[in-house]
Amino acid sequence: MSFLQSQYVAVVALITAVLLWASSFKKQPIRKGDFRWLIFMAFCEPCMYFVFESQAITYTSASQAGMICSTLPLLMAVSARFILNEDLSRRTLTGFALAVCGGIWLSLASESTEHAPNPVLGNFLEFLA
Repeated sequence: MSFLQSQYVAVVALITAVLLWASSFKKQPIRKGDFRWLIFMAFCEPCMYFVFESQAITYTSASQAGMICSTLPLLMAVSARFILNEDLSRRTLTGFALAVCGGIWLSLASESTEHAPNPVLGNFLEFLA
């Protein structure tokens, strides 16, 4: 399969996905109180995420940043517990504790190198991202 053919397949898949998504989309009314949260989300996701992520990569290695970033699903589960009052299993809490301890251990045990001049700061910025 040539490059042009693979692009054609990708475009057809994209168009199909958009059409399927658009046909299942239900309009939700936007209330006045929603704008405050939408503006906050717009500030956090594209703006602050890329600021913290780009600064983190200048201070730590990509492998360490990936390890810190891999704790995101567990952080979402714990956040859902506090925000949405969802139940968490003992297994999830144990995984969260291990992930946080591993991230702290990774940060404290890492050494400064040419490619990671300040890994503790970089890992903290990655956690904030």
